[in-house]
Amino acid sequence: MSRRQNNGRRNAVRGPTSALTSFLQERGISARNMNPYQRRAPANDGAEATENVEEGESQTIEPAEEQNESSSISNMETSEAQEARSTTAASSSQIRAPAETETTSSTSKTVKRKRSTAKKKAESDDDVFEDDFGDWNKHTPRSTFSKRTKSEEKSIWNVPNSTGAVRKAIKFCAKCTRRFLPSDLESESSICGACEGIDGSKSSARKKKALKKMLVAERSDGVSSLRELCVKMVADYIDCLEEFGDISEKTKVKISKILSRRRLLDGNNMKLFLGPQERRVELFDCTKIDCQGFEQIAYFCPNVETLNLSLCGRMRDSVLMLFGEKLGNLSRITLSGCFLVTDAAFSSIFGAIGPRLLELNLHHAAKLTSVSVKVLVTDCVNVEKLTLDQCTGVDNDALIFLKSLKNLKELRLNCLGANITNDMITTVISEVGKNLSCLSLNGYPGMTDQLLITGIAANCKRLIELSLAECENLTEEGMVQFLIELKGKSQNDLVSLNLYRNVNLKDDTLNTIVNLYGHSLRFLNINGLDELTPRSLMCLSKSNIAGHPNKLEELDISWVRALDDDVFLEFVRNLSHLETIRVWGCNKLTEASLMGKQWKNGAGRLIRVVGNEFD
Repeated sequence: MSRRQNNGRRNAVRGPTSALTSFLQERGISARNMNPYQRRAPANDGAEATENVEEGESQTIEPAEEQNESSSISNMETSEAQEARSTTAASSSQIRAPAETETTSSTSKTVKRKRSTAKKKAESDDDVFEDDFGDWNKHTPRSTFSKRTKSEEKSIWNVPNSTGAVRKAIKFCAKCTRRFLPSDLESESSICGACEGIDGSKSSARKKKALKKMLVAERSDGVSSLRELCVKMVADYIDCLEEFGDISEKTKVKISKILSRRRLLDGNNMKLFLGPQERRVELFDCTKIDCQGFEQIAYFCPNVETLNLSLCGRMRDSVLMLFGEKLGNLSRITLSGCFLVTDAAFSSIFGAIGPRLLELNLHHAAKLTSVSVKVLVTDCVNVEKLTLDQCTGVDNDALIFLKSLKNLKELRLNCLGANITNDMITTVISEVGKNLSCLSLNGYPGMTDQLLITGIAANCKRLIELSLAECENLTEEGMVQFLIELKGKSQNDLVSLNLYRNVNLKDDTLNTIVNLYGHSLRFLNINGLDELTPRSLMCLSKSNIAGHPNKLEELDISWVRALDDDVFLEFVRNLSHLETIRVWGCNKLTEASLMGKQWKNGAGRLIRVVGNEFD
């Protein structure tokens, strides 16, 4: 009986199988294939395979499932049938001609190729199964890549040591099992350098932390003052205090900043900052304070004049209305993150305070619209400082009311509604610009050069602080012309200038700034002006400009790729008044100028370097 008939008879009868066995058989997996340590098949299996090749050279390979089933059933055959097949195979191989041997070998290669193809196909079908369970049953093989040539590898396998004995130079790591060449041939260590680096990461981190603490201690100009130590001690044990006692207002503000930075300020310890004697309440992180906590300010601080509440996202309309009712001396308000307060509450407090209001700073007041702005302009006519930042509900209809505030000295309109036009801003500035000493118009990508020339330069003659950040449409020619006209018409020189992320500005703009205002500037922000070159930066780093000393105190030169070690050293050496320099993203700065370095200005105070990647 032929082999094919035998296989058909075996496949016709199947015994009961488990769900797992059926699942594995559908994917061509058998218990025989899953054991990598199983002994090789006996020789009669090879003879059986040879017989299959002889009898069916043109037949195709059976599916993996049938092969596995037939192989598992064939183990149950009697020894007599095995001996008969092996005898037949031996006799047929002996009478085969040499020409037939060549044909058989070529056919055998074809069969092996087809089997490997079928195996790859079965493995590709199991990708989903393997992805679900991960590679838990696989071992990561060692890398066979080596930069050494074969001759070099052979020459370093056996190296004589100092005693003359021959020992192997290449070792296998006890942790990752990869081979490595030890740096010291006499070393008995069996761990590669990579694993030693992992083990030593904690110790290196501790050393780096200790070095950083040492550098910070050295930069603190000696021992901390008694006041600083006391403030830190109070902040550490803030929950154990019942009251501050007789401490200055400045110290209370500093403690509030420390608690806010640590996210420890809540409705319980905020009571330490409240009292009938308080004239100023500043809480810089109110995320843990609810409406009941805010209401305590109105009840316990009736005489407060300055109120600063940052991150007050849980504040509601009732709180702001209570402030207007109870706080009869309130004249300066700063609210940040009050996005739940509506127009009704803003209109209520503006009407209650009235002419007493001198300063108003609103950040992220999303529901502030033209309705409450109109009440502000009508009732609070003595406002001198006004800041509207990220108040997206303010549009052209709201801005038109601001031209009635004739007493404005500081005006900041940053990132307001998207439909605000250049003509509306020009109209407002032409009415209130004559008394402005500070003007901030950040976040207007559509701002044009014409607004600078006809709006700001023509009307703001007392300007000393100017911020035009993220006005990407401004050109270098327009900025140069604006600075020249502002210098000719203004009564004062600029002290602060912010040109953050105005990517079109280049060397001509910076050279004009240095020539016109280099002797008066205290603060300069050229963050993101990537077109600048070292030549213009060198002009800014001069210690004397037009016979006057360079008085620059704070410089933000982040993300200016032209800043390298040489230019940085010119800044810290020549600018005698420099106190802070920001160098984020300046990838040309190296360890030579930043690692463990300390720089002092002309007054002997340490220069603060912000953005030092080596610190």
